[in-house]
Amino acid sequence: MRRRLFAVAVLAALLVLPAAAASAHPLGNFTTNTYAGLAVTPDAVRIDYVLDLAEIPALQARQRIDADSDGEVGEAEGRRYREDEC
Repeated sequence: MRRRLFAVAVLAALLVLPAAAASAHPLGNFTTNTYAGLAVTPDAVRIDYVLDLAEIPALQARQRIDADSDGEVGEAEGRRYREDEC
């Protein structure tokens, strides 16, 4: 009976205690991460390149990419950025 009461008390405590807050960018607002992966198959070789920019570098890059300053990154602007950066 004591074990059951203890188990119920522990379960209740786990359900009631608040969880720690999660952070979207634990490394900071200026963080830039990259990943390059190579996939080789019998008929192709593919390179996956990922550029992960935190809020501030992303805003700076978006302003640089938006050549006509209309607030949108158009297809031609995006293609030009990919050709220059990737």
